[in-house]
Amino acid sequence: FKINQMYGQKQDLQRPLLVNDVDEAIIRERNSEVHRVGKELEDLREVMNDVSALIGEQGQDLKHIETNVSTGEANTAIATQELRKASEYQSSRRKKIAIIIVIIIVILAGVGLIIAWQLGAFR
Repeated sequence: FKINQMYGQKQDLQRPLLVNDVDEAIIRERNSEVHRVGKELEDLREVMNDVSALIGEQGQDLKHIETNVSTGEANTAIATQELRKASEYQSSRRKKIAIIIVIIIVILAGVGLIIAWQLGAFR
């Protein structure tokens, strides 16, 4: 009976050790999981910072594009006005050239008539 009692006591002593070992293993596993989750959260934070930086850069690029489009629109409007003015000047120039040609023809005809009259072509 003493052997069984001693053996039983030995088993009872080992049982708490096993429970403590299991508890320690669970604690180590949880601790490991906490560290893993912490590392993953750190990685996620880095990714979010990178995404935030990219979004900021893209926002600046979009502002530059918007500015360039607005400038292009204003320049196109100015160019359209300049082309209208040039067209008006060209049309006005054609009219002036036509009038000058008519005046030259009239003067030449008058000079020709005067010369012809002087030479007696109409007598």
